[in-house]
Amino acid sequence: MVASLYSMSTRVVQQIWQQVRQEGNVLHKKTKNYGRKRIQFDLACFREIPLSKRTCLRILACAMNINKTSLIRLKKDGAIRYHSSIVKPFLKEENKLARLKFYLSMLEIASIPNYPTF
Repeated sequence: MVASLYSMSTRVVQQIWQQVRQEGNVLHKKTKNYGRKRIQFDLACFREIPLSKRTCLRILACAMNINKTSLIRLKKDGAIRYHSSIVKPFLKEENKLARLKFYLSMLEIASIPNYPTF
């Protein structure tokens, strides 16, 4: 009766009924394994690499012995992220004056009235 009600073969109805009795869920779909296998990323290995070898993705990829595109994918997934540090902190007034004096000492005296050159 069910097969004729939904206009399908009795074998399909039997398979569905058997799946319900075994698993208890008809709507469960089996996932397929397709595509390339993901590279396992070891965070401990990443932390052991010194900061001098983590300056760009190319150098980091060589240090970790994986492809650069794999690192890009890891960054996109959020496993790793960029880290920027301030190279020059904010200068104090006395440091600004010392830097200005140094630059002024490098000027050629003859070029000061027109176009100053170093």
